[in-house]
Amino acid sequence: MHVELLEKRQLMAASVEGVGALGDSYTDEYRFYAPDRSTAQNYIEQLADARRLDFGRFTDQPRGVPRNAGFAYNWAQSADTTTDMLAGGQLAGLAAQVAAGKVDLAFVFIGGNDFRGVFTSSDPVATLGTVVPQAVTNVFTAVGTLLAASPEVNVVVATLPKVSVLPEVRGAIAGGFLPQALADAVDFAIDAFNQQLRGLADGSPRVALADVDALVTDILAPASFSVGGVTIDRDVPGNDAHNLWLADGLHAGTVGQGLLANLFVNAANEEFDAHIRPLSDREILRNTGLRSCEISAARPSCDVDAGAAATRTTFSDVELDRRGTDDDAVLLAVMQPA
Repeated sequence: MHVELLEKRQLMAASVEGVGALGDSYTDEYRFYAPDRSTAQNYIEQLADARRLDFGRFTDQPRGVPRNAGFAYNWAQSADTTTDMLAGGQLAGLAAQVAAGKVDLAFVFIGGNDFRGVFTSSDPVATLGTVVPQAVTNVFTAVGTLLAASPEVNVVVATLPKVSVLPEVRGAIAGGFLPQALADAVDFAIDAFNQQLRGLADGSPRVALADVDALVTDILAPASFSVGGVTIDRDVPGNDAHNLWLADGLHAGTVGQGLLANLFVNAANEEFDAHIRPLSDREILRNTGLRSCEISAARPSCDVDAGAAATRTTFSDVELDRRGTDDDAVLLAVMQPA
């Protein structure tokens, strides 16, 4: 009975053929963006590495607009807004792959740049009045277009964290460059955006919610936060493996992105029976070069594990063996020590 159940679960997991993505710099492969993001792995890279999810053919050579280097089914573009997603070709490209049967699970995580744009607007008050309906309309359009492209595709859509949690915003407020009231108003607008996305997911059996807002709240709420026994610094940005935020003060490091990966995986598992195994704490920490440990009074945290760091695989260390002749064929990643 146990063997039969395992075989059934494996068959169900195999039903996820290809995974595509729409998004911004959080979803665009980190490895291409020095000096900060290239020190870490984002959720797409970690899932491709550890779970062999098929995000399409990988290349480190630019493909040209709208999709540069990276995985063929990952259309995310750094700095894109939801309007850019529609006008710049992200949505059209992924929808075509969905219609062709190459992608049957899509991740949509975008909108942060829409709300950050309020801070640089010549008229922040006016922009606040339009940003929510515009972003909601754009995301709804994207999800609706993907669902219409094939009855076989399912979509995981993500909420946004509040901008006030970002070190770049906290620093700007502390330095007197950004009024607290404006940051609060943008947070309020993001709450309204997130509520619309929750309604979208509740209203369709083919749409699941990855509640990034709730995840970030859970990370920041306790007096301290650890993963696998390793204490994570949530306050000071830096490219060290122990930092939640990278040195740019905007992007989450490998640990935060590993937790984000599990958020998408768990949403797909709960709503679509995808049966993708979440990343373990040990796997997330190994991606950073850290090791899990037991916290004690004598040893409150772990140092970098030199052995893990030496064997940690990044995509620059992956030999890609393409199976078949289709440019978007499934890739087999053959891991080699760094």
